[in-house]
Amino acid sequence: MPALIVAMIASIAGPNGVAGAAELRLDAGLNGRVEYSDNILLRFDPVPSWRVLVEPTATLVRSTESNQISARAKLGFNRYSSDIVPDATDRALNLAGTQSFDRGKVGLNVDLTRLSSQSAQVLGQTGINIGRRQIDSASVMPSWAYSVSPRTSLNASGTWTTTRFEQTTQAQVTDFRTTSATVGSTWALSERSNIGLSVSYLDFDTSPFVSRSKSWSANATLDHTASPTFKWSATVGLQRVSTQQNQVILICPVDPIFCQLGLVAPIPSGFVGESTQLILPFNLNAQWQVSERDSATAAFIQRVSPSGVGGLTAGFQINASYRRAFAPTLDGAVTGGYVRTRALGGAAIGDVLSISPTLNWRISQPCTLTTGYIHTRLTYPSLDRTVAANAVFVSLSYGWPQWTIGY
Repeated sequence: MPALIVAMIASIAGPNGVAGAAELRLDAGLNGRVEYSDNILLRFDPVPSWRVLVEPTATLVRSTESNQISARAKLGFNRYSSDIVPDATDRALNLAGTQSFDRGKVGLNVDLTRLSSQSAQVLGQTGINIGRRQIDSASVMPSWAYSVSPRTSLNASGTWTTTRFEQTTQAQVTDFRTTSATVGSTWALSERSNIGLSVSYLDFDTSPFVSRSKSWSANATLDHTASPTFKWSATVGLQRVSTQQNQVILICPVDPIFCQLGLVAPIPSGFVGESTQLILPFNLNAQWQVSERDSATAAFIQRVSPSGVGGLTAGFQINASYRRAFAPTLDGAVTGGYVRTRALGGAAIGDVLSISPTLNWRISQPCTLTTGYIHTRLTYPSLDRTVAANAVFVSLSYGWPQWTIGY
């Protein structure tokens, strides 16, 4: 990390400390959204509510021939009509930098966010309903890539993330921290095909301690452009996860028969149990340009993910989308997804089905109007119960003309 910062400063200064040719760009925008949901918390007892979002954004980018540094900031003011759902203000700051060398590149990405968890978004990724609450997250992601030859490249990356949840009267969640690292290599088999191999390590820990997991995985990736209109990629691997987890057993201080009869209360005793699971992660996806106006995507994913339920979860996910351009300024899309989530080595947590048709109208170059509908259905296998939510929304986004200066 210090080497990257030094390289960035040197590149800004240029040779002999004189500023080299650089370009500075500033983008600013404003997004407004009005949404109504008949069950905004996705609960068995529905809570209908309106939501109004006002979201200003700004991006500042400085670039030269060999490096780029950017800062992106966003504020989101959420207001709800229901007294049960508290108003919230979202904040997001992203700092990123890349430095290119003769045959390689290093990068650093820093994210600081305080966001309101949106049921549909969180469910679509994890299959877990944690309600509406503020989530504070900080992450640092360094990366490195080096071209050994025109056909072979090496890469490495790491991520450190800490996540803290606002505690509410809804489902209890646990703060967690993750540290991960990946090293790999990519070979170009042909102009249309590439193959890659990688090894990854993940460390997951909760605060307060509920569980701690360490994971090693090896993956192979193949991507292929079958034609100018169709391409696909496949990643398969093997992952070994070792977990230490708090467990509780009940000990009867006298003859067990007295506890069974309810005459004596058993004494709970805690200990740390250990377990190991083997997971087969995969990621299969395809992109198809059906025609000049139509395109489609599909993805099948199985992976292990950090979550706020006190441990890692294993999820199987299907995503699909279809987009069509009706006119140069009017397009629509239908996206759908299915997620099945279970605890590692345990029972299913939830099944989520979602579908969302949207329509986008570019009123003018800087102004776009979007309207859509979102249906979300959550099934709890252990309870054999299903809860659903329906939402409609209209959003208007405006982007001011980009400001650019060279020096």
